[in-house]
Amino acid sequence: MAENVAVRTFLGLGSRKSASSWTNWTARARQLDSHRLIVLVLVALFLAGTYSPAFQRVEGWFYDVALQLLPTGKLSSSVVVVAVDDEALQRVGPWPWPRDSIARTIDRLQRLKARTVGLMVPLSRAETPAGLDKLVEEATASRKLAATAKKWAARLDTDKALQRAMSNSGRVVIAAEYGEQFESFPPILADQALKVAPSGWRLASLLHPFLVGPGGPPVAVHPPLQPFLSAAAGLGVVEDLSEGGERRSVPLAVSTGEYRLPHLITRLAAMSRAG
Repeated sequence: MAENVAVRTFLGLGSRKSASSWTNWTARARQLDSHRLIVLVLVALFLAGTYSPAFQRVEGWFYDVALQLLPTGKLSSSVVVVAVDDEALQRVGPWPWPRDSIARTIDRLQRLKARTVGLMVPLSRAETPAGLDKLVEEATASRKLAATAKKWAARLDTDKALQRAMSNSGRVVIAAEYGEQFESFPPILADQALKVAPSGWRLASLLHPFLVGPGGPPVAVHPPLQPFLSAAAGLGVVEDLSEGGERRSVPLAVSTGEYRLPHLITRLAAMSRAG
């Protein structure tokens, strides 16, 4: 009889204290499981909310408040914005500036050894007067006018001056504007689309929709002229430059149907890291 009591006490079957400990442990386990469930539900709601415009507006409001309350961080000297301000407009002239003026700016940045140059100027239309080549051809038929015609032609062909500056630099990334209504993808931009490396990890492909942000509907991209694209080191998309307003964020890439094009900032960051 004494042996049975000893065995039961050793196994915890006859001990009130052991029974009480077991009850407390199971209660804590249930409480922990309920907390985990609450956390998982909150995370799921937060992830779903990132795709909601209403949630994004609330998030933007908190972001604005945080910017006003938090101290201003130290500005980095590795990124310089060459802006067209009122002083520049008074000195150079009204906007838009001739593209040969922008070409001279690129030449100066090259002399300053800028690692990468982002050009946020629309290049979808020509600035050089149409028929300039024909005019030069006819003018150069006369020996007296040949030198003068070539000199003025070089001044008027601002597009070629910008292309030459971009080609000499080899570090200029140009911008292509995108809008809301998707029509068709410009074939000349196929080489600028992001390349997704194949992965044998199946879980990565399953989690991909949850790891990328909401890309939104496909957008229409207005490509630059082919000569500018050939002279540039790369291309990135930007919002419609004619629209004003503040922007709290920009997409790293935009969808153009079956292709994804990087934002101008994404392309500049990648080129800067590559050296």
